[in-house]
Amino acid sequence: MTTVEILIQTIINGILLGGIYACFGIGLSLLWGVMRVGNFAHGAIAFIGTYLFYGLLTSFGIDPILSMLLPIPLFLVIGVILYRLILNPVYIRVRPEDFEMSAMLSTFGLSLAIESILSLKWGTDILTIPSSSLKYLRGTSITFGPIFITSQGLLSLSLAVSSMVLLHLFLTKTHLGLAIRAVSQNREMARALGANIQNIWLLATGIACILASMAGIAMSLTYAFYPQGYIIWNIKAFIVVTLGGLGSMVGMFLGGLILGISENLAMTLLPSFFSSFFPHINVLPLGFRDVIALLIFLIILLIRPQGLLGRGS
Repeated sequence: MTTVEILIQTIINGILLGGIYACFGIGLSLLWGVMRVGNFAHGAIAFIGTYLFYGLLTSFGIDPILSMLLPIPLFLVIGVILYRLILNPVYIRVRPEDFEMSAMLSTFGLSLAIESILSLKWGTDILTIPSSSLKYLRGTSITFGPIFITSQGLLSLSLAVSSMVLLHLFLTKTHLGLAIRAVSQNREMARALGANIQNIWLLATGIACILASMAGIAMSLTYAFYPQGYIIWNIKAFIVVTLGGLGSMVGMFLGGLILGISENLAMTLLPSFFSSFFPHINVLPLGFRDVIALLIFLIILLIRPQGLLGRGS
């Protein structure tokens, strides 16, 4: 492949990865916008979706599309449990100014519990979705000369984009969605107009958990996973929310794409730069992409803390 073709391939792979990042970020952003809760268990809940999808495919041989859809009611229930047993009790028992920190610590504890349960059930080995289990979705790569797009990568991007589009339609075209937006923009005004804040928070938590499960499934179609692996995806979700800006669906998607493309370009281009100073360096360790993500996070916080398309203070 020529240098130009390598760059094009790198950008394509970055777009596929960025779609998954955006899908992880959108559920986190929803719950933060409605309740001002930074859900540290978001990635762990996504990994419940990952392992359920894996189990339905490999243990029961269920159709892959059904395996994506069947867990949705379960994640609505998980959202109800999260709200009823953790978020709402914390909201009731602490002072309003302490709620955000208390909720984050509580969800962090929940993430550790979920990690332990996943480890007990499936072990700590690195797993992948067998391509044979995807059946008719397995397909083949789409090629343009030496440039290719894997069918599973395209499926991941399609699942991520469709989740965001459906959420956008729900928030803009339904009464419940408009109520969620109203509470997000001005809680007290929405309450004064008759909105049941508790029920809206409950609904938003359920939707956020469903979005997390879709993100976990989209990730598993392309990447390997293990119980502790949710941590880095959780960090990437927070970075995407910061990068895109709270309250902007388009900003969230752009933030995911920028993060995915930047990571891939850095992993492709920087080895040649470093090798001019350190000849023994021919390839960067895989964990270096996380360093790139954190650098982008810090730069955005310094330059534009409200994000690319977020609302200013």
